[in-house]
Amino acid sequence: MYTLTAIKAGYLRQAPSFEDAPVAAPSASVKSMWRKFHLAGDLFADEARNLFKRTSIGDQALERFDSSLSEPARQVLNAVRAQKPRIIQMKGINTVVAAGLVVIDEDGVCSLTPDGERLADPVGEEGYFEKSGNKVKLISVDERGDFHVERVDGDSAGKGMSIPRESFVRTADWNRMYPED
Repeated sequence: MYTLTAIKAGYLRQAPSFEDAPVAAPSASVKSMWRKFHLAGDLFADEARNLFKRTSIGDQALERFDSSLSEPARQVLNAVRAQKPRIIQMKGINTVVAAGLVVIDEDGVCSLTPDGERLADPVGEEGYFEKSGNKVKLISVDERGDFHVERVDGDSAGKGMSIPRESFVRTADWNRMYPED
């Protein structure tokens, strides 16, 4: 078993998910790395047609990498989402670029990839506090990664509290978990 570094995660992220159709590698260097992932069991390869896609093992490896992102890397994702200045100078920028979560154009403008958008903290969005089921709005993220939220409705609307990052459930995810009849 190898360690999935940010660079390897970036290469693996370029391959389609286990559920999607396989594709050809966009370049020789990517193809070379994808063959190594194939030998490790992270990618399925159709050698005859030179097509690749992630296996369920590869998808799980990316999920583990994404869930273990450092706090500086998360702060970069949040800064890119908010379009803050001097993002390129932030600690963690190299990690998120190498991992395929942020792209920097020729003018130095940073933008999130779809995976980067998914992993950025949803500041300003409404969701649910998993423990109580209260609807909350994410106000900010502190330096430890805890979320500062305000309750949106009920008798305690407007009340602020600090919750762990993993206790915030986005509205779309909540609705999938608890569909309304």
